[in-house]
Amino acid sequence: MRLADGIWADSATTLNQRVSPNLQHKGRVISFLLEGRSMPEISEPTPEFIFGGRLSPQKGLERALKIFSEILPLAPDAHFKIIGPNGGVENDLKARAKQLGIAKSVSFIGPKSQDDIHTIASHASFYLQTSIREGMAMSVVEAMQIGLVPVITPVGEIARYCVDGKNAVWVQEDAAAVDAVMSLLSDTARYKRMSYAAAEYWQEKPLYRDDFLAAAKEFIEGSADDV
Repeated sequence: MRLADGIWADSATTLNQRVSPNLQHKGRVISFLLEGRSMPEISEPTPEFIFGGRLSPQKGLERALKIFSEILPLAPDAHFKIIGPNGGVENDLKARAKQLGIAKSVSFIGPKSQDDIHTIASHASFYLQTSIREGMAMSVVEAMQIGLVPVITPVGEIARYCVDGKNAVWVQEDAAAVDAVMSLLSDTARYKRMSYAAAEYWQEKPLYRDDFLAAAKEFIEGSADDV
């Protein structure tokens, strides 16, 4: 980093966490929005939850299962689809689901293509992810783009773009998060406003490829000016 002309990061949080204060002047955030999407059709809420990502300890999925186990008695038709490759804890999570008595309402789907994930997600209403730590959290961004309301722990960059009560539900106390989800399930108009706000947030954001090229162009032009 000391030798570099510039330091690019996927988010302000990553930049602040990984780059020392004396090198921050070299830093630049490059948008990590990989694909633009048009505004989705906003649907009525259903107790359908998904997660997409590696099944690893940092994702905190045991807590997500516990929260879902508290929602299920209140919404008996609820379902939680967990999508992604095993990152070392899949068997533990399956055992935990059985222990909580929710195994029949939780599906471990394994890794899927982006198109398949989008198809599955289009039938859900909430994106449930209780990560312990995160950077940009692209899976949350992609869920918001298709109108899912994130139920998330506000860690990493997530806390910057997910606003509690506006376009997301923050998980700080589990019971409060459960109450918030149940309130949205019973208030269609409020759910639709939050779903719309989640998708709308990303509409005018630059794409990764465009931001990367713009940053590279600045370097090239700056280097030419220095000659």
